[in-house]
Amino acid sequence: MARVETDFRRAGFRALTLRHEHYKRHFFTAHGYTSLPRLAVDLPPTGLFTQHDPGWKHAIKPLDPTITFTSQRGLTTVTGLLDCPPGTEPPPPAPHLTTLAGTRATSRH
Repeated sequence: MARVETDFRRAGFRALTLRHEHYKRHFFTAHGYTSLPRLAVDLPPTGLFTQHDPGWKHAIKPLDPTITFTSQRGLTTVTGLLDCPPGTEPPPPAPHLTTLAGTRATSRH
């Protein structure tokens, strides 16, 4: 897993998101992931994006120190994925964020 994380970090990804079975929560948390029943991501200026898959959990691991977890609307939320300098527009949110192996920082200039 460390090799995959390094490869994605070098490729410019800022976080990894994985969907997993409930019983694998301890495996992912032991490897530094946060395991949540619902994926919640703050994507400014669009707002809060959430994804809930019954029977699954979402493992999230920041690959960049600017990625943090906050609480929004009672959900643990990933923030800092979009780094949008003043005067620029962020890209539109990905409609199927959980199908990606990670979230790439596309708005850096």
